[in-house]
Amino acid sequence: MTSLLNLGYVLVVFTFLAYIFISFILSAAWRQEPGTLPATTLATRHQYLILVPCVDEAAVIGTTVRALLALDFVGQIVVIDDGSQDATADIVQAIQDPRVRCLRRVAPNAQQGKGAALNFALDALRHQPTTLGPETVIGVVDADGQLTPNTFARLDRHFSDPQTAAVQLRVKMYPRFKNGLQASQDLEFFTVNNRAQLARNYWHTVGLSGNGQFFRLDAIVAALGPHPWGNALLDDYELTIKLMLHGLHISYEEQAYVSQQAVSSLKKFVRQRSRWVQGNLDCQRYLPRVLRSTTLSWRQKVGVTYFLSQPYLNLVADSLIVTITWLFWRQSWGQLTSLSAVGSFGGLLLVLAGASLLWGGTFTLDYLGDLRRHQEPPLAKRFWLSLPLWVSYVYLALFFSIVLAFARHLTHHTSWLKTSREEA
Repeated sequence: MTSLLNLGYVLVVFTFLAYIFISFILSAAWRQEPGTLPATTLATRHQYLILVPCVDEAAVIGTTVRALLALDFVGQIVVIDDGSQDATADIVQAIQDPRVRCLRRVAPNAQQGKGAALNFALDALRHQPTTLGPETVIGVVDADGQLTPNTFARLDRHFSDPQTAAVQLRVKMYPRFKNGLQASQDLEFFTVNNRAQLARNYWHTVGLSGNGQFFRLDAIVAALGPHPWGNALLDDYELTIKLMLHGLHISYEEQAYVSQQAVSSLKKFVRQRSRWVQGNLDCQRYLPRVLRSTTLSWRQKVGVTYFLSQPYLNLVADSLIVTITWLFWRQSWGQLTSLSAVGSFGGLLLVLAGASLLWGGTFTLDYLGDLRRHQEPPLAKRFWLSLPLWVSYVYLALFFSIVLAFARHLTHHTSWLKTSREEA
């Protein structure tokens, strides 16, 4: 029995590590440099309509809108107040700038999900012809999102290519970390996820994120209709699949990025990740269409299938870890009858812990190099030793997220477990 469990664990871990290894190789080949986009795409400045969906975001919305206004772009900022009970709308309406608007959504239609709020905004703006032009690019920025100054110059170059329907920016966390958990999230997004997205350029499976996604309005509406967003909790990846099924190209931008708040407590972290896992499970219904599609290449089908299988792979892997560890302790405890046996047992535990830490250390070094290359604030020295530990063992907390997500999914609890913000 134990041998069978060990074999299952090895197979699951191999699948996960093989994907990471391939991503590292492909990302090196597809890594973007500041001047890598074709010079012939510099001619057009597009009109941008930036949508900022909000529910009780008074702590951050003022800072976010003012930061967006400071950037060089042509267009408007539309804040969607989705039934907030705090001063979100008042803060936005107090900003005296003609480029800023606030759309208010009230009960009983409010707080039906992020996708519903974004579709509502497009409906409201569609009746105002001066708002949406033929070259309009829709952007989605979360209420805590901060774009780098080069964002719109880079986006103009992407969208000047008529084959580009959508662009996803790189994602980063605010550099003001309170603890190692927050620093580990920055490593996850800025380095590990960045490498995965660069690899997806090769597979043509770049995934949209909830923050920092931009798409060409006419192309998406023509393909998906007036309501492009669905009702999955992972609305961004649902939109990704729908675009791919219609043969629309999604590009990835590495040199410009959107920064957001990292959650500061394990409780918030578990809630946030459980929502993401449950959103992945919501998207499972698209898998038959993906596999039957004549539009998608085999590489795209593999990429989407792997992404949608992650909740199951993680659930199996974590369950096997718990089971094997318990069996190992039960079997070994009675054999610790001598000092040499205790020493051997302790040595084995060190080897297992060291194998996990190897990946944490590797990712940490890669992350520190990324910060230097992009002239980001260096990681505080107090996190240098703890960060590999967080990266190596945060899966222990993720196990609870996965279990919670499956429980909510199976019992049809679809309410949005929103991440609360802290003062910007």
